[in-house]
Amino acid sequence: MYYTDDEPATSEKAPDAGRPILTMLRNDFLYADPLDPVNSTAFSYTGALRSDPLAKLRSNQIKDELASIDAYKQEVSKRFDGAKNVFEVLEVAPMPKLKPFCAGLPNIKRLKGTIAIAGNVRLGAFAAGDIVTVHHGSMRYSAKVLINRATTGFLRWWMFPNAIIGKPLPTVSTIDSSDLIPEKGGLTEGWHGVLVLSPEASDIALGDALTLG
Repeated sequence: MYYTDDEPATSEKAPDAGRPILTMLRNDFLYADPLDPVNSTAFSYTGALRSDPLAKLRSNQIKDELASIDAYKQEVSKRFDGAKNVFEVLEVAPMPKLKPFCAGLPNIKRLKGTIAIAGNVRLGAFAAGDIVTVHHGSMRYSAKVLINRATTGFLRWWMFPNAIIGKPLPTVSTIDSSDLIPEKGGLTEGWHGVLVLSPEASDIALGDALTLG
């Protein structure tokens, strides 16, 4: 805002000043003139909020995308003998030693010798209690899912929540007992997460897969 002797108050857009993003936000929220919708950035900004980015999609484009997704699912299922649930293994590690006061003695006993894996659910869903088939090269064997947790980071971040990036991992995990409770609904298609498997899966490796059904 500025004033002159012969003019009323006038609102101006702020110059760039080397900070284009901050300037854009300032102008969008502060420079609003309902009587001048052409030059008022706030007017166009609120109009953009009401727009639907999917409105321009044609029905045949949507059908093509859905057909592509279906084709991918059929390809993945066919690769694993028609399985309806497929988990891609990206990381593998034995469950670390747990602190009794963090994890609780029942969990320490239950998870002794188990294997933690991280990866993506390509088809279906996986949950605690499922008996899955491990595809390890040409070998096939069964294991039980003990824990399922949705995560966004690396497996070691889940196992060692207090680890410091760039330093060696601790010898004992401080993971809390609440993070050892299976999540309701399991890991569903498209999610990244952690599964803890029974000791039968000790040979599982990066690049293997789990199937169910």
